[in-house]
Amino acid sequence: MISHRSSKENKSKNVSPHETILFLENAARRSLSLSRFLHSRHTALLARDLCVRFNQDPFAGYLAGIVHDICKPMDDDELTRLALVDGKGLSGLEKKKPGLLHGRAAAVFLRDHYGLRDKEILNAISSHVTGNMGMNSLAKILYIADKTEISRGYVPLHIKEMCETADLEDLFAAVLEWNLSFLHSQNLDIAQGTQKLLTAMSKKSKTNFSSHPQTKKKS
Repeated sequence: MISHRSSKENKSKNVSPHETILFLENAARRSLSLSRFLHSRHTALLARDLCVRFNQDPFAGYLAGIVHDICKPMDDDELTRLALVDGKGLSGLEKKKPGLLHGRAAAVFLRDHYGLRDKEILNAISSHVTGNMGMNSLAKILYIADKTEISRGYVPLHIKEMCETADLEDLFAAVLEWNLSFLHSQNLDIAQGTQKLLTAMSKKSKTNFSSHPQTKKKS
């Protein structure tokens, strides 16, 4: 199902889920600062627990969480180079702020450098930064976990409670709304994909998005 390889190896090696986690967790530990690795670890644990709650594969949740920020330390040129491999081009905002590409870059890097082939995991990692249309359940779980893991002390109480009680769609909508409220409060630009997702979610969810002001700039 999943294999890993180093950039120097020509053949993929089939490994067990536990071996894959250990291998890629060590890769993340080597690549990231201590604080960023701890964030990734907390994200992985929460994603695993949410996967159990929402009948998704907990292994996939943990794996996506532990490596979702593996490309965060890369410079702008490397992030751009990797992200362009996925064929999606760059938005105006991504050109302005290449750091937003670290999810897309990670999906390409993990696929091409380590042989991670699970499309749901790669999709989740690719879309965790801003979200986009067509996110699967695992992608929504990773987005939620990334924004609400335990070391993020500013998570509102109602969001924490919803992690225990709400269904996945309502929880995702609430976390998206909260995250966008923060971006608005900081007068930050909103990615075009996020805005499209916001519009779609507002039509399906009980969460009311109508109180948000218009975004300052779309890219």
